[in-house]
Amino acid sequence: MMKFVRTAGLTLALLGTAVGVAHAQAFPDRSINSIVAFGAGGSTDVAARSLVRFAHEYLGQEIVVENRTGGAGAVGMLALANARPDGYTIGTVNFELLAFRPLDRAPSGPEDMRFIRKVQASPATLTVPADAPWNTLEEFLEEARQNPGKLRIAASPPGAVWNVAAGLITNATGTDINVVPFDGGAQSAVALLGGQVDATTISVQEVMDHVTAGKLKVLATATAERHPALPDVPTFTEAGYDIVFGSWAAMAAPKDIPEDRFQALSEGLKKMFDDERFQTFAEENGITLDYVPGDEFARQMEAEAANVAAVLAAQGLTN
Repeated sequence: MMKFVRTAGLTLALLGTAVGVAHAQAFPDRSINSIVAFGAGGSTDVAARSLVRFAHEYLGQEIVVENRTGGAGAVGMLALANARPDGYTIGTVNFELLAFRPLDRAPSGPEDMRFIRKVQASPATLTVPADAPWNTLEEFLEEARQNPGKLRIAASPPGAVWNVAAGLITNATGTDINVVPFDGGAQSAVALLGGQVDATTISVQEVMDHVTAGKLKVLATATAERHPALPDVPTFTEAGYDIVFGSWAAMAAPKDIPEDRFQALSEGLKKMFDDERFQTFAEENGITLDYVPGDEFARQMEAEAANVAAVLAAQGLTN
């Protein structure tokens, strides 16, 4: 009898261990929520949705994108930082994450995230309506110099990436242009299309559809070299202005995510990134892909955070 009890106990223990291992290996066993801190239709949203549409093939579960807007990205990225670190909440984080603490906008920064991988770079532009009277950057700047304070640029709220881009442009070119804040790139594009503003600094991918449709034209890109989607458009550098600037997008999770789940997400997202369908979509839509593994990107952000704080201070946005 005692031998039977010991054998039965051992069998139950082994079964329990097997069930535990199976449970541990089951991640993910339900859909994953992915927070995007900006509105639908913007560059971050478009890239995030296109990347994760292959999730079921590589993770066995869907990744559902949820837009949580407000506070120039603070609402969504703070929600990600404070989410339960179980792997079922991830998100797309951007340049604005580096500005929250310097601006006292939110108690969150890169150290509150576990970066999975950087996936995208988003260079700034100077974009105007297709029927605008300016066909070159210098023509636009000449108008701005002759009529200080008259022209209006749609950008993001103070301290957010496209607002910083507008500030860099006006400072570097010695012009006085009104910067009109909108909550995201999609809203800025709508304002430009509707004639509420004269130009915008939002990214290449946020204006490409409208450029292709013949509704907008790009006068300059803030890239080191001409953008492959706009090979006929000069850079600010070519025009003599040292402006190479833009945002980025990286997939991240709350910092205390278990290592095995982090690795599962990292491997799955890498396969999605490498998927030929995503690569083709990115090329056709002017999305500048920039793959950097999470831990390497985290090290880059340590240095970049200090640079961003210095830029914000130079623009008089911090105390």
